[in-house]
Amino acid sequence: MEKERIEWVDIAKGIAIIAMIIGHGCPKRAIVSFIFSFHMPLFFILSGYTSGQVLTWEKFKKKGVNAFFRVWLLAVLMIVLLGFETMFVNNLDSRLLFRNIFLSDLKGIFWGSNIQAINLMNVGVMWFLIVFFWSKILYNFFQVCFDNKYNGGL
Repeated sequence: MEKERIEWVDIAKGIAIIAMIIGHGCPKRAIVSFIFSFHMPLFFILSGYTSGQVLTWEKFKKKGVNAFFRVWLLAVLMIVLLGFETMFVNNLDSRLLFRNIFLSDLKGIFWGSNIQAINLMNVGVMWFLIVFFWSKILYNFFQVCFDNKYNGGL
C-alpha cells in the first residue's frame, strides 16, 4: 500500500533542503545564521507531523528496530568507514584508530554531535541521522506512555 503524498509537506521539505544547501555554501554570516535558525527544526517538525501513531509497546519495538537498521546502523557504518579511510589516507597508527573509533567515536555516535569535544568525536554530517534516530525513538516512546487521541501525526 503506497502512502499518499502531502503536497505542502513535500514543498516545505524542498524549501528546507534548498535552505540547507544555501546555508552550507553561503559566505555571508547573516544569511547562514538566518537559515540555520529554521532549516533543521523544520525537518524534525515535518517528520513528527507525518509520523504514524505508535500506541503499543509492540509497535514501538518494531519501529525502533526498523529505525535502528535503516538509520542508526547506516550512519554508524558510514562513520566507521570514514574513520578507516582517514587512517589509510593519513597513514595513522592502527592502535590510534582503534582508540579513536572504538572509544571516542562510539560516544560521538551515541551522542550525535558534529562539534568536536574532549573525548567525544565529531561525527560530521552523519549527526543528523543519529539525532533523528534518537528523536524518533523518544517521540514514539512518549506516544506509548501518554496515550490519547491526539498522539502522532497524520
